[in-house]
Amino acid sequence: MCAGTDKLVEQFGGRAEPSVNYAHHVLPFEGRDFPALSYRPSAQNPDIPILVSFHYGGGIVGSFETSPAFCVIFAKSIAGSVLSVDNRLAPERPWPADLNDAIEALI
Repeated sequence: MCAGTDKLVEQFGGRAEPSVNYAHHVLPFEGRDFPALSYRPSAQNPDIPILVSFHYGGGIVGSFETSPAFCVIFAKSIAGSVLSVDNRLAPERPWPADLNDAIEALI
């Protein structure tokens, strides 16, 4: 993670937030497993559907490791659960590998 991203994560509240519970998961995809984190705010609205988040590592900044700060903000803002899913990245796995991962995670 670059220093600029670290600073951005700090500005958005860091990774720890007592009002949002999180849990680690492993999603079994065809032939591979992906890590995922779920975030549940303590003041959760049961009518809010789950938000599935995919980091935007290919957009120069951001990764699965930097997504917790944003997912905590999402969970608190919508008063609903957020599921953050890791995905394959280029250049090792060129597009549309990340898109396929996102589609698999949703179904």
